[in-house]
Amino acid sequence: MEKLPHDFTLERYGLQVQLVEENDAEFIVSLRTDPRLSKHIHSTSTDVEQQKQWIRDYKLREEQGLDYYFLFSIDGQPQGLARLYNITEDAFTQGSWIFSPDAVLGASILGSFICSEIGFEFLEKKVGYFDVRKDNNIHWFIKTGQPEIIKADELNIYYKLLPEGFNQGKKKHIALCMKAMENERKMRKLSRNFALERYGLQVRLVEEEDAEFIVSLRTDPRLSKHIHTTSPDIEQQKQWIRNYKLREAQGEDYYFLFLLNGQPQGLARIYDITEDTFTQGSWIFSPEAALGASVLGNIISSEIGFELLGKKIEYSDARQDNNTHRYVKTFQPEIIKTDELNVYYKILPEGFNQGKKKHITLCMDAMKNAKIINDHFHSET
Repeated sequence: MEKLPHDFTLERYGLQVQLVEENDAEFIVSLRTDPRLSKHIHSTSTDVEQQKQWIRDYKLREEQGLDYYFLFSIDGQPQGLARLYNITEDAFTQGSWIFSPDAVLGASILGSFICSEIGFEFLEKKVGYFDVRKDNNIHWFIKTGQPEIIKADELNIYYKLLPEGFNQGKKKHIALCMKAMENERKMRKLSRNFALERYGLQVRLVEEEDAEFIVSLRTDPRLSKHIHTTSPDIEQQKQWIRNYKLREAQGEDYYFLFLLNGQPQGLARIYDITEDTFTQGSWIFSPEAALGASVLGNIISSEIGFELLGKKIEYSDARQDNNTHRYVKTFQPEIIKTDELNVYYKILPEGFNQGKKKHITLCMDAMKNAKIINDHFHSET
C-alpha cells in the first residue's frame, strides 16, 4: 500500500502542504473551538496539551499509512486543515476540513481539492468517502464532483466520490479560486492596529508618540552616517508620521517599531509597495539594543513583505561604505545597479528563506545566553 513519507511536503495552487506536527496543536485548537467554525464538526477540547497527545497518537497511525492530517499554509501563514483517514487498499475518507475565517479567499476549497488529489494521485486510491452535516451549506460544492449519495441519517449525508467525477468537477473551481487568491494577494494590507511577536521581539506600526524615539536614533552621530539627514525637530517628525499614516492606510508604506519586553529597540520600514514588490529601508537600531535584535528586526520586516503581504521581490540599497553588504549577500541577492553612493539589491523569497536560518539561530542564541529572552522561545516562524 502506497504511503506518504513522514516529511511529506507539497506546493500546489499557491498553497504549501505538510503533515501536522505537535507544534501545530495550538492552531488546531484555535480553529476547532472557534464558534464560527465548530457548528459542523465534532467538539474539541480547548486543552492544547490534550491536542498534542492526540497528535502523538495520530502519528502512530500516520506511520502505518492509515491516517494523514494536513496543514495548509500560504507564504508560511497557516490557513487551515484537512485529513485523510480510514485508508484501505482502494479507498480513503476525507474529513476534518476546517479553515480560518481569515484564510485567503479560495484557500479552503483548494485545500479540499489538494487533499482529495493526494488520495487519488499520490496514494493511488480509487474511491473517496466523506460525510457532511445536513445543515452545512457546502452540498452544492460537493455535488460538482458528481458524487453518489450512499446513505443519509438524521445528522449527515454520506458521499462516495470517484476520480473521474472529481477531476471533471474541480477544474472550474481551481481556476476561480486561484484568480481570487491572486487578486487578494495583490490587495493584501496590514491592519492599522497590526502587531506581531516573533523571535522574542514585539512589532507594531509607528505612531505619533514614537516621534521622539525616531529622532533620537536618526540624529545619533553613531548611526546617522549611512542614512538620510533627519531634522531634530520632533514636531516636524510628528507631521511626517501623520503624512506617512495616509500612505499606510493605502497599503503603500509600513513603518515598524521593534520592542523587547516593552522597550523600544529600533525601526525598519517597507515602502514603495506594489502588487509584487516592496523596498526595505530606514533600518536603524539603538546602540543599546539587545545583541541580535537589529538583525532579527531586519529579517522580520522582510518576512512581513514576503509572507504577510505575499510579495515576490524585495528591493534594498546600502551605502557603498556600509559594513552590511556581507550580511545582505547571505540572502543570495542580485546586484541590479551601483552608483557613487549605493549598491542596489534585488532579493527573492527562496534566497531570503535559505539565508535567514543561520542568522535567526545565532541571534536568538545570543539573546538567550544574555538572558534577554527565555529558553522557551524558538526560532521557527
